[in-house]
Amino acid sequence: MQFFRAFACVALMGVAAPASAQNTDWTGFYAGGLLELARVDIDTPGGVTLNEGSGPMVGAFGGYRYDLGNVVLGATGSATFGNVGVEPLIPAATPDPTLDMLFRAGIEIGYDLGPVLVTGGVGQTLGVMTNAANSRQSEFGSYYGIGADYMLNEDIMIGADITRTNLNNFSGQDVTVTSFGIGAAYRF
Repeated sequence: MQFFRAFACVALMGVAAPASAQNTDWTGFYAGGLLELARVDIDTPGGVTLNEGSGPMVGAFGGYRYDLGNVVLGATGSATFGNVGVEPLIPAATPDPTLDMLFRAGIEIGYDLGPVLVTGGVGQTLGVMTNAANSRQSEFGSYYGIGADYMLNEDIMIGADITRTNLNNFSGQDVTVTSFGIGAAYRF
């Protein structure tokens, strides 16, 4: 709930920005770092939650955006790393796996509010987890998310987003990762 309050405040800052700031150009490449708080749920195909956990992940992201006026189109990618422990909820559940890495690549569309860009995106994900036997497993999936970026100046932007990642059939189980992230990037 607090994210939505922060998201609304950032969006309102863009609406209330002076007319000269409305000429912000989002076109170009960008790259930066991010910090995410990830919540991981492991469910059976029938929807019964077996394991859950949360923890921090750090990483890098980048992409390209093209400003069409009020609408901004883009392509983006990210890599996040962590050691998010996923504890069993029932005795027969998979013992203590960890989420180690998420690699995402996708497209985004945004609405230009001057120094604020409100975005939504979808794409593909590769997730890597370590099981209790210390064996790494990977699975492809999809993600979708919403976010907002604020341009501090022509070179630096900061932002926040919420992303939902679905990794189906991860060793016969469904893994869902919901993450809240903040980041900063350099535009070039």
